Amino acid sequence: ASQKTWNSVLFDQDTMGIHDESIVLRSGVKASKVQRKLWSPFVGLFANQLSCKTCSYKYPVKFDSFDTVSLSLSSSFQFASVALQGLIRNFMCSEVLESFQCSGCGRKDGENHKTRLLKKLSIGKLPQCLCFHINRTYWQNNGVPYKNNTFVTFSESLNTEPYLYTHNKVDHKIPRMSGLCSSQDISTEEQRTTPHS
Repeated sequence: ASQKTWNSVLFDQDTMGIHDESIVLRSGVKASKVQRKLWSPFVGLFANQLSCKTCSYKYPVKFDSFDTVSLSLSSSFQFASVALQGLIRNFMCSEVLESFQCSGCGRKDGENHKTRLLKKLSIGKLPQCLCFHINRTYWQNNGVPYKNNTFVTFSESLNTEPYLYTHNKVDHKIPRMSGLCSSQDISTEEQRTTPHS
């Protein structure tokens, strides 16, 4: 069977599955697994980058697909309520990795140095519908699960720009954050967000 072009499958829902091997791009190149998966309005890309704390060498960015951002609540129950923005910041915060051999430091003197690397997570591509999953289930030492009922507050708009890998001039403010699910074309300036637990 002849390969289907992008134009021929644009509105064919049966051929737009994330595992469809027949999808090709306009250039005629067969779509990669990540490209096929991105047809889903819930799928975006995380950008992971490592940088050396000593010589500032930056490793190539690694992109990983996601369909839900899983956020964690504190297991101590010390807060009556928390803000969604705070949970996102905790999820996106940088992490220091100890005792790693830096390629950049090794290029300078020809030796392998063990140093600290900074691991930074950001959003490389926003999905059409950004979904948050709030993990409320925790396990006690005796194996009994319990639910964290901390109230999560959020406003009607969410500025996603601080969490993006590439900052551009588009206003990434999400105008509404209500209902079970909403989506909008990715080419517009507005991105919908749906928190759920």
